[in-house]
Amino acid sequence: MSVVFKMRTAGAEPQAHFAVDAGTSVRTYVNYDEDEAAKGDAVTVDVISYRLLEVLGTTNVGPSPRPFGSAGGRGSLDRIMPLADPMYLNCFADSVSVRVDRGELYEDSTSGAFGSALAVPPLEPGFAGYQGYLFEVNFASRPYAVLPNERMDSRFETFYDRDDRPHGVYYYPEWLRFVQRFTKAMDSRVSASVAGALQYYAPGTPADKVMVTGIPDMMIPDVEWRWRWYGVPARYLNSPDSWLLKLRGYVNQNDFAGISRGRLLYLGVDTVRTYVPTQFEPAPAAAGEYDARDRAALAGSFASDILLDLELIFIRTDRGSKLDVPFDPANPYNPENPMNVPDTALANRNAVPCGHNLMPHFNTKRFYYAHALGPPVAGPLVTPDVTKWVPRYPSWSFACLFCDPDVPEQVIDL
Repeated sequence: MSVVFKMRTAGAEPQAHFAVDAGTSVRTYVNYDEDEAAKGDAVTVDVISYRLLEVLGTTNVGPSPRPFGSAGGRGSLDRIMPLADPMYLNCFADSVSVRVDRGELYEDSTSGAFGSALAVPPLEPGFAGYQGYLFEVNFASRPYAVLPNERMDSRFETFYDRDDRPHGVYYYPEWLRFVQRFTKAMDSRVSASVAGALQYYAPGTPADKVMVTGIPDMMIPDVEWRWRWYGVPARYLNSPDSWLLKLRGYVNQNDFAGISRGRLLYLGVDTVRTYVPTQFEPAPAAAGEYDARDRAALAGSFASDILLDLELIFIRTDRGSKLDVPFDPANPYNPENPMNVPDTALANRNAVPCGHNLMPHFNTKRFYYAHALGPPVAGPLVTPDVTKWVPRYPSWSFACLFCDPDVPEQVIDL
């Protein structure tokens, strides 16, 4: 049996449609037994399944099989790329309609031998088999970068935990591919606890120097930032070591995705969509389940291949920007500069004195670093216990958000 996959043009000419913000195209291919002189074998379900995955792409649910530290290695997502339209290269395979090619021969019947491995039996034990099938492939542009595994290079950065212990993380920049970003404005304002913080300036009028009786408020320069991450294995959430769950309430200790340290506060993750990619045979064991009885119950149910579309939710702040910082060329002041807050005033290197750890000051309408006081250290001279001067939010390396939770060697002690 020699099965080929070729484009069909007679009666199935390619079509395309383009708009300012998107593009689509349609092409028809035929998948058939090349031995047309005689009645050959029917094209098997395995061949159809292989073609669909080859065209549409998917994410394999297990850790990458490539060596740790290599491009697209263990710790990154193991993706199969969707194929691009051969003419309109910005459009990628999005869906496929499969139907029998009437010009090809028919084989009486065929069947799949799943046996007891299948949790739910088919309607009938067999089905009609044909020597040729037409694949109508719909292509569409995508609002994110489609990058193959070899573009995911291994990187490394250091950071410190809340006890000032150094760590390192080997990571892959998965946020560069299959991630779409959304920004939403926030009406984020804080109000003073008492009135009298403002007075009118109106020389020559009765209002001049009169205190404003209302409670003043102050705008916080925050926006909501959502990153929609497509085709993520469900174990990234279900794992007991899920970074997507553990890092809620942390700010970025290092610069991340072009955003200065401390300016991103991670709120958590939402599940946008749950689905099983195209496949016709269940995996032998349910991945991501840690109870042997659960794995046995889910065997043959396709549950091990569940993928998720996720939204990572951040609050991005611009506190400490040049717009709200007075600039004196002789004595520049920058709250994002860690030298502005000396190490002697920081609990440890996990304390980030910028971004979300800057608090509003009503009198100046600016933002400054603030921390918890903690008890003083007793002795001949009562001194403050700087180790208790923790800021509002702890910090961590946000590269961990895109690490595989089941590859512990990605995060190491130094």
